[in-house]
Amino acid sequence: MKNNDTKKTRTVEEKIKSAESGDLGCLFEVAEWHALGKYSLDQNKALSNEYYSNVREKLSTARPYISELEVINFKGIKEVKGSLRLHPNINVFVGINGCGKTTLLDAIVKSASWLTNGIRTKGIGKKIDNHEINNNPKSNDCFIKTVFTVNDKTEFELMLFKSKKSSRLSSELAELKILSEMYRFYHDENESYSLPLFAHYSVSRSLEIKLESNSKEEISLSPKLDAYKHCFDEHKKYKQLVEWLVQLDALSSHDSQIEKDYLKKISEFETIDRIYKSLPDEIKLHQQFGIDMQRDMSELRTEIQNLEVLRNDTDSVVVKVVKEAIYKFMDISNIRVEIDDETISVLMDKSGTTISSDELSQGEKALFSIVSDISRRLVLLNPGKGNHSLHGAGVVTIDEIDLHLHPKWQQDIVIKLSEVFPNIQFILTTHSPQVLSTIPNYCIKALDNNENGILSVQEPRFSLGSESKMILEDIFLTDSRPDKVDEVQKLNRYKELIKEDRWDTDEALELESELVSWAGEHDPIMRQLKMDIRLRERRRG
Repeated sequence: MKNNDTKKTRTVEEKIKSAESGDLGCLFEVAEWHALGKYSLDQNKALSNEYYSNVREKLSTARPYISELEVINFKGIKEVKGSLRLHPNINVFVGINGCGKTTLLDAIVKSASWLTNGIRTKGIGKKIDNHEINNNPKSNDCFIKTVFTVNDKTEFELMLFKSKKSSRLSSELAELKILSEMYRFYHDENESYSLPLFAHYSVSRSLEIKLESNSKEEISLSPKLDAYKHCFDEHKKYKQLVEWLVQLDALSSHDSQIEKDYLKKISEFETIDRIYKSLPDEIKLHQQFGIDMQRDMSELRTEIQNLEVLRNDTDSVVVKVVKEAIYKFMDISNIRVEIDDETISVLMDKSGTTISSDELSQGEKALFSIVSDISRRLVLLNPGKGNHSLHGAGVVTIDEIDLHLHPKWQQDIVIKLSEVFPNIQFILTTHSPQVLSTIPNYCIKALDNNENGILSVQEPRFSLGSESKMILEDIFLTDSRPDKVDEVQKLNRYKELIKEDRWDTDEALELESELVSWAGEHDPIMRQLKMDIRLRERRRG
């Protein structure tokens, strides 16, 4: 890992050369230099605007993702053996409890917070605290290095540093600050400019869903940059969703009245127009009746045009996008908000019955929490995109993606996330073979933290479409049968006796009787052993 003593600072000439090669960060910096005439460069507004325009266009279609992570002496990890390279689409960390999966997510969250806070308020991100430095007596200095990649060509490196003793080294934030400045610059220039999503979902996500109190306070409509508010916090996400739905529900009620007024005016216009067309020409042109009808139609035409503008400028599409995303994951419909004197409830229909969100199962709550929050934030960060808001880019980390989910849902969850949010980089942890059976092997990072705190990372040879039994044994290094169960121990002993051609001994026959009573014909291994005995009997003659 590089530190302040060894890291090379690029010269002005090198940055200009990198800008010409398509490095967006350098191109943005050089544009500013030309605008201000800095570093012996002539002030050149035209060239500066050309560079700014180039970055604007490329950044708007670029997909930021985390490409590399390096950790030293952070929490339970002393060091990651080599840097951890991440896939742009899906990454899944697996390993035993305590091996460092959640610690890696924490490192990513700390790093990404410097980008989101920089975009939102020009603020700072999460620092490394003293208690987060590895507790080994020899672990004095803690590093987290994260590389953010944009459009596969431009890298922005962030290095967070904390020492128990020395202040000689400091965190290196300059590159990521440039990226946050770029996004903020183009957002300030045009508020419809799309911004990337960054969010984290912890194992407590299903506990967030509950009835919210109606405080009677006015809830103001969320500004766009509020999509970064609490995006890494353990709680408050569901409360934000409820408040947002209340806002849009109020707007929807207003929109419904606009729609009624619009249809009423259309009907009035068509009625008058039909009557007017049936009149003789002499009445149309010369009598006050015809003139009055022309005036009425002209006024109605103006009212209809004004209502059309209001119809097209509503938030009904926004809330529909979020609801439709949820419907793709869960067998529910008709999500709506109900407000009484004391509480605000999110209601929905499930199997023909109306239920509240707090009546969902823990697995449903976990799924509802993730999907609704990702959708809401993407809609805020991609204004005016309608259904395409869900194609917004960003990075989402989810701890224990399989939490509370039925095995069938575990098999579907990552596939659906990738389909509904195709431009999000998901970084997940799991203990589920069902999840891994839907993931390519090169997206799986099997972690092993040895007794010295050195974390090794390996990719399994095979996973996608594999049987859960194979994944359990090959990736999780766990027997598919619980070896502490008496019947399993007897089965293993019975297999040994058959392998030794002792299937007809008293011990083997007694074991066979017990195992048949236990499993009957349900266990495929028992059926295989029965066939094996027949073959051995033939060979014995």
